[in-house]
Amino acid sequence: MNPDRYRPDIDGLRSIAVLSVLFFHFDLAAMTGGFIGVDVFFVISGFLITRLIVDELERDGSFRFGRFYTRRIRRLFPAMLTTYTLSLVAAFLLFSPEEMQRASSSIVYALASISNILFWQEADYFDVAASVKPLLHTWSLSVEEQFYLFWPATLFLIVTKAPRRLLAPLLGLLAVASLAAAEVMLRHDPAGAFYLLPSRIFEFLMGAAVVWLGRHRPARDGVEDVLLALGLVLIVVPAFLYSKATNFPGLAAALPCAGAALTIYAGRAPRLGLILSNPVTVAIGRWSYSIYLVHWPLFVFWSAYTFADVSLAEKLALTALSILLGWLQYRLVEERHRHVRKDSWSAPWFVTAAVALAVLLAVPAWKIKAAHGLAWRIPEERRKLLQADRRHEAGRPVHLPE
Repeated sequence: MNPDRYRPDIDGLRSIAVLSVLFFHFDLAAMTGGFIGVDVFFVISGFLITRLIVDELERDGSFRFGRFYTRRIRRLFPAMLTTYTLSLVAAFLLFSPEEMQRASSSIVYALASISNILFWQEADYFDVAASVKPLLHTWSLSVEEQFYLFWPATLFLIVTKAPRRLLAPLLGLLAVASLAAAEVMLRHDPAGAFYLLPSRIFEFLMGAAVVWLGRHRPARDGVEDVLLALGLVLIVVPAFLYSKATNFPGLAAALPCAGAALTIYAGRAPRLGLILSNPVTVAIGRWSYSIYLVHWPLFVFWSAYTFADVSLAEKLALTALSILLGWLQYRLVEERHRHVRKDSWSAPWFVTAAVALAVLLAVPAWKIKAAHGLAWRIPEERRKLLQADRRHEAGRPVHLPE
């Protein structure tokens, strides 16, 4: 982490995003639109990835794709592999054969960064089977990873080959095309609009635009505080007013995304900036990736263990446990591999090891799917509970858009 480029306020924004998702998924604080936290993450990613690419191009006149993707693997894979492995173990212990098949399949697709395509093909995101899909939330990680494959080369070509005066029009055209695609898909394939990258690109690009807009700062004192307040309002209000009935993404997503972009632009405001840069929000923001990874599997596996609706006390406990486990995974897994140290593995060895571990997890997961979920795992007394389980039936509330 370059201390000259580190933005604690962005970690603060991450904390707002991840807590919005937790409160929504756990049905807390009446946050019926907390799924917009994922869109805030997309805006943040668009900003950070674009800034990294543009900085390197302007500094060195070139961009090293190999180093970029090694950084992404170091950042994402260790915590991801840990969560997926533990999820497979929990599914083995708690799930019915049918649920085990589904969970095993989703692990393979998530490892290949295409779980969003799997869940799009399976069903609507708000379907009642969401409560037995522990990796359903990984659709957003797949969208981000697909963006990482598409964006560096695209931006490199635009910045290095196109005339400078065409940079803004080209990026604007791409964003408008993505937003238009989202609106069209909402009418013909709402699940596709929700899950697939083309209808989400404009969200990343709203963050990317801040890289250039941020070079022009307001001249008048107090303007940044006003812009930051507006940005936070544009995030918080949809988090409470939106619901699963909202046509989303498309134009509805543009509001919280604009709020996230404004918040990034003005996040270092001299007065209100402390809302984002205080030690608590910064800490939760740093743990946000691991918190996000663990929170939904915790909810799903607790429901599978208890065979009951989750009470308010249990939801609060699961929220606290998600933050605790997120912190532990950040300290014990993410921190150990995220940054290159003297004792770190070299880039080729690290990437090779990450791919090998992914394959070692994917192969047994696929074999479990092929073996119809290993029905022999289930003792007779638990089989009776599974037969009486009502989590798949219509009418049981499932709180999950992400």
